[in-house]
Amino acid sequence: TNADCSTRGGAFADSVCHEGYCRAPTQASGCASNAECAGPQLCIAKKCTTIANSACPEVLGEEHLRSESPIVFAIFSPINELAAEDSLDIQNYMLALEEWERELPGGPQGKHPFVALVCDSRKADTALPHVIETVGVPAVIAGLNSDDLVEGFETWGREYGVFFLSPYNSDSSLTTIADDSLIWHMQGSSTDLAPVYGLLMQRIEAHLSLSEPIRVALVENEETNQLDLADSVSATMAISGSTANAYAGFSPHA
Repeated sequence: TNADCSTRGGAFADSVCHEGYCRAPTQASGCASNAECAGPQLCIAKKCTTIANSACPEVLGEEHLRSESPIVFAIFSPINELAAEDSLDIQNYMLALEEWERELPGGPQGKHPFVALVCDSRKADTALPHVIETVGVPAVIAGLNSDDLVEGFETWGREYGVFFLSPYNSDSSLTTIADDSLIWHMQGSSTDLAPVYGLLMQRIEAHLSLSEPIRVALVENEETNQLDLADSVSATMAISGSTANAYAGFSPHA
């Protein structure tokens, strides 16, 4: 409340409570720069806007939000709400940002330091409109399953021209989408692994030295990348000359 702010005295004597922060009266009505905001906030459309919320609870590099032009991007990752910073994924991203600041131009003293808004990949339906439409991020590290990535890009990414970088492998639902080169993948397709299975089966057959063809069950789930891999493995085994008969099985929890 305003009373809570004023009772702190000193520089807060004339401050008012605005969005949970004690501010000078002029700051409560609007802002001209990020320096006038506080905490996990940016000056967006002349208003100090809190960029963290329940879907995107972590801000990495929050100290850089007071910079003139920080580069804010979003990271989607599974988050433990009780101990978000203990997540191995988040620790990896923190390490990457620290290394960037330490070793490369544009670090903490640069004009455009990096700030990462970390969002829960399980809340993509509410997090994506927040980071793209409200915060206005230019890029997203999209640690999302293929269905959520496709839906998120087609609903928000394409319209706003946001770059999506997936740390996971691609599949047919992603490689066939009209993405205007805005979706990149850090890993190849799951079907890249298919030739290995054909060669493996040849070695297994040679080791067993059976006179009759062996039968192999392909256990898959409903994820597109797994279905792509199963189809490719079946074709690869036939092309490689394996005598194995492949029977596609289904397990929703495989």
